Amino acid sequence: MAAVLALLVALTPVEAPNGAWCSTFHVTGYSSDAHPGRTADGTPTKDNEWTLASVDPRVVPLQSRITIPSLIEEWDIGELRAADTGGGVRGLWIDVLTVTDAQAYRVTGPRLACIKGAYE
Repeated sequence: MAAVLALLVALTPVEAPNGAWCSTFHVTGYSSDAHPGRTADGTPTKDNEWTLASVDPRVVPLQSRITIPSLIEEWDIGELRAADTGGGVRGLWIDVLTVTDAQAYRVTGPRLACIKGAYE
């Protein structure tokens, strides 16, 4: 499993036409039910599901806008905001805040994600 993950995170990011950069990320989920409280930037997790994500700030700066096309298709969600820094989130990894643990498991896998500048 570690070898597969290493191959996924070694992919070279590409620039998108709208000024974003895109790459394959390892995407996981964490639920507000299992992790109530606040994100690293102070945003409450409750009632902000499907809008926030945890990232490695060395790769994706906090407050960046994240689009994951396959999640838009599967879950009809819009843009995510990088608002948290999970302890296990390293490199090209995005942890999406979901409502339930079952949803968190369903989003897991390699997915294309595009990162754009911070929210103003």
